[in-house]
Amino acid sequence: MVAHEGAGRTGPFSVVNIGVEDAPLRLFCSPNVHVALAANADTIAVDLAPTVQYVQFARNGVELTMSVAGAVSALLRTTPVASCVAQLAELRQRLELMALLTDGFALQYRDVQLADAAQHVSGATRSLIASAGRADNVACLDDLRYALMPALAVVAEAMRRHVITD
Repeated sequence: MVAHEGAGRTGPFSVVNIGVEDAPLRLFCSPNVHVALAANADTIAVDLAPTVQYVQFARNGVELTMSVAGAVSALLRTTPVASCVAQLAELRQRLELMALLTDGFALQYRDVQLADAAQHVSGATRSLIASAGRADNVACLDDLRYALMPALAVVAEAMRRHVITD
């Protein structure tokens, strides 16, 4: 294994990216770890970041996703789904990135509650996408209010438990 960023510094570090040999590094999460291990390469490279920064980055990502979900929910109260395509696409992109980030976080910190909450977010995201595909404002609002937002709140709370100090 080869460590890139953070090598030679002291303090707790977290893995941010992972890759094999000359391939580009990718976000540290279960699918990318499986790819790296399946490659049976001589070298697995990782980028490290100070744990305090990694935890803060993950928390900020969840909070930003919650903010975007709240804004989309407010918009859908008065605007047809068909007119909210860009906002829903942004929310979906943030949810997908948050899912990968949360997975990597749960993997490093062996947090079963966080992993379970991330699964609930994933299910709520699929339901929201299906409701948006049917252009059903009421179902989208229900998905956001009763499934996605509560699941995101559980993820945020699970991340808040990880208080890291330098």
